[in-house]
Amino acid sequence: MRRVTDVGTNPNAVRGVEQRGIAENDLLGRGSDKARGNKINGVSEAKQGKVKGKNRLNLADAELKGKKPSQKPSLDELNFKDLGCK
Repeated sequence: MRRVTDVGTNPNAVRGVEQRGIAENDLLGRGSDKARGNKINGVSEAKQGKVKGKNRLNLADAELKGKKPSQKPSLDELNFKDLGCK
């Protein structure tokens, strides 16, 4: 996974973004036909339907602003491309 949230982002939003990223991808192996093991959810399936889980997913949706986690630039990409860092 690439880091797409800034340091200091609400931890519940980060867990929700992590869950959205896990839900977006079927396999853990990048570009692979084989999964490397079980997926560890950012928000457990049991909690996704409860208030705390729904809150995390709603915070993630607000953080993602309609994009999928894979569509967000990583912080490294932001540093070099958008901020002009060398």
